[in-house]
Amino acid sequence: MLEFIIRLEQDILSAMTLNQNSLLDGLNVLSEEMFTDSDHQLWFRSIKEIFTQSKQVTIYEVVNHAATNYNADFNGILRYITNCTDAVVSIQEIKSTLTLFKDKYKQRSLAELYFNA
Repeated sequence: MLEFIIRLEQDILSAMTLNQNSLLDGLNVLSEEMFTDSDHQLWFRSIKEIFTQSKQVTIYEVVNHAATNYNADFNGILRYITNCTDAVVSIQEIKSTLTLFKDKYKQRSLAELYFNA
């Protein structure tokens, strides 16, 4: 299950990085804590901060922002984000992917509440 969630996170972040409409859709419904992977949280945080600075979100801007502001390894994150964005099949399905991702996040949150009660 976790592997499926990680792949969803990669697809969503890739789409947000590559496409303005996907970027806006993602920023409207997602929050950093919804991502299970700390690298994905950093990727999302960087996207959001670049957007709020009214800069264009690009792979270079995301990588540079993460490296400059959060001491991320520039080459490592560049390689990771490039691999993720290269693997995206379609950014046209972002809305349905976002819905699925939100539903999975809700399920994880409910399970955590149940098991921590």
